Amino acid sequence: MPHHAVLKDSSSTTKLRVVFNASAPSSTGVSLNDIMLVGPVVQSDLLTVLIRFRCFIVAIISDIAMMYRQIKVKDNFQSFQRILWRDSPEENIRCLQLSRVTYGTASASFLATRCLLKLVEDEGSSFRLASRAIELNSYVDDILTGAEDFDKAFRLQDELISLLEKGQFKLHKWYSNYENVLDRIPEKNREKCSFQFSDGCSSIKTLGLVWNPGIDAFQILVPDDLMESKVTKREILSSIAKLFDPLGLMAPACVSAKIIMQMIWRSKVEWDDKVPNDILELWIPLKGKLFELRKLTIPRLSLISHAVRFELHGFSDSSTKAYGCAIYLKSVDSNGYSLVRMICAKSRVAPIKPISLPRLELSACVLSARFMKTVRQALTVKIEHAYFWTDSMIALAWIRSEASRWNVFVANRVSEIQELCPGDHWNHVISSENPADVVSRGIDPSLLGAHELWWNGPTWLALDKKFWPTGGNINDIPDPPEAKPKACSSHHQSMQRQ
Repeated sequence: MPHHAVLKDSSSTTKLRVVFNASAPSSTGVSLNDIMLVGPVVQSDLLTVLIRFRCFIVAIISDIAMMYRQIKVKDNFQSFQRILWRDSPEENIRCLQLSRVTYGTASASFLATRCLLKLVEDEGSSFRLASRAIELNSYVDDILTGAEDFDKAFRLQDELISLLEKGQFKLHKWYSNYENVLDRIPEKNREKCSFQFSDGCSSIKTLGLVWNPGIDAFQILVPDDLMESKVTKREILSSIAKLFDPLGLMAPACVSAKIIMQMIWRSKVEWDDKVPNDILELWIPLKGKLFELRKLTIPRLSLISHAVRFELHGFSDSSTKAYGCAIYLKSVDSNGYSLVRMICAKSRVAPIKPISLPRLELSACVLSARFMKTVRQALTVKIEHAYFWTDSMIALAWIRSEASRWNVFVANRVSEIQELCPGDHWNHVISSENPADVVSRGIDPSLLGAHELWWNGPTWLALDKKFWPTGGNINDIPDPPEAKPKACSSHHQSMQRQ
């Protein structure tokens, strides 16, 4: 296997990582990765882990040091992991074989993560808290977990260390939003803050997101080289791809970039050609404004402590250029105090082939229903009710009726919605109180931080249900579009034949 060094620069250290290219073909034209099975995914996906991370009162992160290299490959398979090596140009070249799971091989991720689960199966009965954290809140070698109070947080820490030591795994890069949790960890095993923002706040990067434990908030990392990008198709698409936002927290500010991306693809310019002027007139001002996102501080925690009731609310909306949805978690304590927080969002660019606005609104409703299912499965708190909101009366009329009434496009989507969320409530909200409106239309990045509707939903959402809007009577639309034509009578058909 060919291998080479990769240097990773950071504010504190420069680390060297060796990358092995198991996809390089051998003399037979076949590579090691070509004949290896990748293996199934056995951990939760990135979005799920991040959603759960937003629900811990006491947040804890840690990392398994050199996880792949702690797992031995069976002796009879080690010969497939051969490399050429010499310590200096004067020495003869030696052929070595690697005895551990190797980064760059197709099955490496599965083998490592499956070993973690095997460790839980074998030893987890004595470490209940740690087992649950590894099963639900780990992503490859990162563990993003937490607890509802300090007592459980301390037990969780101790159990994680003890359980993973039984598999010869060592935890390092610990961090928490509370100092007394971090004080229990030796200084050398703590994570070093690696990002310094203009306000002096120090943050750490976890699963691609920047988390500031001091204020317990996410911050947005906009790369400095974004401003230096050229105006070719390659450079603009590369810049847009650097806006990593798995939770959709900055979706209203990024949807304009997605629209520009679609315009670039439609222009059919070559990779290193300058994009048309009409695209440049949109991209250059937006690129400068994206740096305003660095000023955002987004609370990590999405619920209140000692909550006794939880609800989910999904808002959806569409414009002619884009559509999207936003999911809100409402938590209520025993005194009736409630907190509403946007937990995640998603946006889509409208299809290149034009379709009607009601169809786009329905597509946004489908996206909301699918996303709501993902969020419900991710959350470990018990959701009492899930509600959906749209400002499209036509889409509401479709959803509240039998799917068989409508033409194929509408019928298929209505059927999916009704299957995804049976018994859930679809309601009407006016556009000015629909937070998903800013997803579909976009917003100036400098305005996003102060947009209360986006971060906390409409003000009435925090109130009792009796104060919610009661509009949305589908009888107000006596003849919704997309209805199937009524079947002709046999007498009429007979007359037609004559």
